[in-house]
Order: sequence, then structure tokens, then C-alpha cells
Amino acid sequence: MARVCRLEVEIGPSHLATFTADGLIISSPTGSTGYSFSAGGPIVDPSSRNLIVTPIAGYLTAIRSVVVSPRHTVRCRVVDAYDVLMSVDGREDRRLAIGDVVSVCEMSRPIRLVEPRGAVPFWDLLRQKSELLPS
Repeated sequence: MARVCRLEVEIGPSHLATFTADGLIISSPTGSTGYSFSAGGPIVDPSSRNLIVTPIAGYLTAIRSVVVSPRHTVRCRVVDAYDVLMSVDGREDRRLAIGDVVSVCEMSRPIRLVEPRGAVPFWDLLRQKSELLPS
């Protein structure tokens, strides 16, 4: 049964907000065009190294999404919840309890991705995909 949870979010040494929401997405720029964008987050250039923090259906919150410098760690603490599940890329799920903290930070060595010859550049691909969407 899906219920909202309360999540306290810190960026570096600063408290950003305590969200009452269905959840929280912390994504890489590559992931910004997926679930984060669908939840109201920005599209971020995949060559940047930022993190994107987007609450899912946040209740009475002025903060919709923020882009965070790779110098900072994003920490999310479960303040109150009936049942909380952390999902990593939709592949690995872990149950969390009240008081648990999830920290997300930049890797010291970036992952290198292969771009095949003839691949459509990111911004062209994004435009092509958006033209397929209904207005």
C-alpha cells in the first residue's frame, strides 16, 4: 500500500528541506531524462557531473527540484514512513527504516561509457524524442 513518507534532505553541510512526498529521486545527469524529468526535474547535460534531487509528488513544498554540485554529498534521512523502499536504477531494492540515511556522492573515478560510431548527439536525440510526444 503506497503512502507518503517524510524525508529530510541535506546537501553538504546544509539542510535543504524535509519533504512529505511519495519519495525522492537522486539522479545523475544521464538519469535526468528519465524518472526525474517525469517527476518535474530538469534535463541536465550528460557531460556535467552534477546530481539532481527531485521529490516525487511533494506535498506543499516550494522546492520542486535542485541541481547539486558534484563537490557535495546528498543525504536523505527517513523521518517518518509506513513502509519505505530504496530502489537503485529500478534493479536493486532495499527496505529502509525510520532513521536510516542514504548518502549519494560523486565517484572518485567516473564511469566511462562507449558511444558507438554514428550515434545521434544527445541534444538532437532529445529533440527527436520530444517531437514524438503528443502536445
